[in-house]
Amino acid sequence: MIRGLEGILAEHAFFRGMSEAQIALLAGCASNPRYRAGETIFRQGQDAREFFLIRHGRVAVELDAADRGRLTLQTLGEGEILGWAWIVPPYVQRFDARALELTRVVALDGACLRGKFAGDHELGYELLTRFVAVMTQRLEAARLQLLHLYAPPASAAPAREPGRERAGGSRASLSAGRRDDGAAARDLAHRPHAPRDGGRALARARARPRRRSRCGRGSSRSLPRWASVRRRSR
Repeated sequence: MIRGLEGILAEHAFFRGMSEAQIALLAGCASNPRYRAGETIFRQGQDAREFFLIRHGRVAVELDAADRGRLTLQTLGEGEILGWAWIVPPYVQRFDARALELTRVVALDGACLRGKFAGDHELGYELLTRFVAVMTQRLEAARLQLLHLYAPPASAAPAREPGRERAGGSRASLSAGRRDDGAAARDLAHRPHAPRDGGRALARARARPRRRSRCGRGSSRSLPRWASVRRRSR
C-alpha cells in the first residue's frame, strides 16, 4: 500500500521535482480514503487535519453565506489539491468541501507532515512554495464570487449628484409656483364679483402707495384722542 502511494505521489505534477527520499516521507503520512456522493469531506471551522490529492471524482469547495445560502467557490477534479489550512496556524478550515460524486483521494496528515518539517527544513520549504499557489487560487476564487454576489443589479438607476438634485428640485418648485399663480389668476377672473381684468386692477391698487392726510398741524385728526378732548373743552 505504501509503495503504491509513493508511486501516485511521485507521478503527480504537484510533487514534481522532489527527491525520492522526500516522496517517501510524504507517503509515510498518507492514506487512501474515498467519499460517497454528497458526503462532507470537511466543514468550515473544523480542525484542519489533512490535505487531499483528488485521484477520481469531483469536489465542491463551498462557503456558507448567512444571508445568501451556500455559495460554491470552486469545483475541483482529478489531479487537483484540496485543503491548505493545515499549513497555516491556527489550522482551521476556512471553507466546506463536499463530494459531488464517488471520489477517491490520497489524504496526507498535516500534523505528521509538520513533524517531518522539523527534521527536514528543505521538505517544508518545497511544500510551502507549492501551497502558496493553491492558497492564492482559493482566495482569488472566493473574492470573485463575493464580488459577483454583492454587486449592485444592472437595472439599478444611477444615483443623482447632490448638487444636481437640489438644482432640479428648485426648478421643479419654481415651475410649480408659476403654475399655481396662473391657476389663481384664472380662478379670480372667473368669479362673479371679480373685475373683468382678471384681478390686475386690484393688484395695481394694492401696489399704489398710500397718500398722507392733508389735515393741518392743528387738526384733531393728527392728535391723540385725549388731546382732541382737551382742545374742545377750551
